[in-house]
Amino acid sequence: MKFCLAAGEYAAKAAGISNQQTSSVLALLIEEECTVPFITRYRKEKTGGLDEDDIRNIHKNYEEYLERE
Repeated sequence: MKFCLAAGEYAAKAAGISNQQTSSVLALLIEEECTVPFITRYRKEKTGGLDEDDIRNIHKNYEEYLERE
């Protein structure tokens, strides 16, 4: 499943993280169905070294946007 680009942009802005990092995180979470710990440990090169809190914050903001729509 593809992630919603508008929700991704909202999540990036709300989290204060670049669109590129946010898109990478959302692709891993939603399209590849990876877990947060897996992404943090094994996909640092794709996320720019974001920690678990950053990744969870991106996902939370993404979900908030989708709930509003």
